[in-house]
Amino acid sequence: GINAEYMGPYGGGAFGRGRGAGGRGGGGMVGPTKTAKAQPLEPGTSNEMLEAAFSQFGLVENAVVMGAGDPVYGYINFAQPSSVQAAVAAGQVQVGNILSHVTPKAGGGGGFGGATYGLPTNGIGMFNLPFTTTEDELWSQLSPWGAHSINMVCQNGQFKGFAFAYFPDVAQATAAKEGLSGLVMGTQRIDVKYASKSK
Repeated sequence: GINAEYMGPYGGGAFGRGRGAGGRGGGGMVGPTKTAKAQPLEPGTSNEMLEAAFSQFGLVENAVVMGAGDPVYGYINFAQPSSVQAAVAAGQVQVGNILSHVTPKAGGGGGFGGATYGLPTNGIGMFNLPFTTTEDELWSQLSPWGAHSINMVCQNGQFKGFAFAYFPDVAQATAAKEGLSGLVMGTQRIDVKYASKSK
């Protein structure tokens, strides 16, 4: 189903279908989405390249390339829903060397990296991680901040390039988020946000 496609990166299609069946997907119709989906993207496209390509439509809060998939795709989170409408109206946007097709992300305003990723929780999401990252490497970065669990997001056994870590309280998660901001692993600068909900 379509919800499985969009929510799949959070841990597989079954989880996505569960959220959709519970009305989460349909609830997105209440307000216009601020998140657009672009695909295909060239392998190796950076978050910055994606953000730059879509800045012509309005203020981009952040952009996240979801690598390792086939095709590679990305989410662009705008400050205003009208920017999504303008991007979708354009139909295709040049990102790097290829034209990427633009669609509104299903699920409404609480989109990936959108409103649900702004409020402090006791968890953080680490994005743009190298696909070769190991759990031991993440523990070495996160354990000094008091992390008690780490969830590396995989699909079909392949690490998707992002992970979530949870802490005893919001204060420790906030300290970790600030302390890890700008961290470079491998050759990639890590994007750190609050997790969408406490755990």
